[in-house]
Amino acid sequence: MQARILIRQNKPEEAVNLLSGLPAELLREKDYLRVLGEAYGLMGQPISAAALYGQARNWSPNDPELNYQEALWWERAGSIDQAIELARVAARLGHPQGPGLVERLVARREGRAPSN
Repeated sequence: MQARILIRQNKPEEAVNLLSGLPAELLREKDYLRVLGEAYGLMGQPISAAALYGQARNWSPNDPELNYQEALWWERAGSIDQAIELARVAARLGHPQGPGLVERLVARREGRAPSN
């Protein structure tokens, strides 16, 4: 995928431009989401990445991976409460790393170290 090459060349803006021009149904595919999210992350735009996963989650609300990834991006954006809510959904839907993410986020909100 051309966008991955652009990211490796440290050209995330070009990757975003390339992927943003694709039909919306392609952006529902997790490979495209992952690459576009990564590009937004490299550009210092975690809120844009979270919003991207939020749109995808609207199409597939019961997908544990979409909920989990959106939670991670909200965490990076500093929106811990929003991240906790989505991590709990991911855990409830069976994401294997969901419970650990919930624990880590709650501990972070409470200012304590997560239990192991």
